[in-house]
Amino acid sequence: MAASAAPAAESAEPSHSAARRDGALGTALLPVSALRLAVRYSVPLAMWFSAGTIIRYAAMILSAGERPGCETT
Repeated sequence: MAASAAPAAESAEPSHSAARRDGALGTALLPVSALRLAVRYSVPLAMWFSAGTIIRYAAMILSAGERPGCETT
């Protein structure tokens, strides 16, 4: 059994050229991955931004009432 484990361990390790090729491929695909992330999260980000803008607007409207110590012209 020990003899059969040794060849499997050797074949499981990637060669240096394979690791370099995968690294170059990963670097080349980085802009594509960034674009995929931007597309995936653009709608939720826009929704959160819109919700925050609406809440901020509502808070300004609600706090625009007369307050003691504030004079309006």
